[in-house]
Amino acid sequence: MIELTDISCPGSGGCGCGSGGVCGCSAGTSDTTHDSVLGALEQLQAGSSMVLFADREPHTLLARIDERFGDAVSWEYDSREVGDIRLRFTKET
Repeated sequence: MIELTDISCPGSGGCGCGSGGVCGCSAGTSDTTHDSVLGALEQLQAGSSMVLFADREPHTLLARIDERFGDAVSWEYDSREVGDIRLRFTKET
């Protein structure tokens, strides 16, 4: 299992996702990892963001996120370079 890794902690401990900060995580492409990312998005408070780092386009994951959250979670690319994909997910209010 690949763990989600905190890269930013603007809050008072933890990853900061619950404090309106930005949490970052690195993930692979397995279903277990997808479930971990979906779980992390569930835990975000409204207005908080999370950045996902990947080495390739996570098309399947994005489809699962759109299916599960619809308009409640938006996403945009922070980086779309070959081997360096960064997606910012934001839980809408």
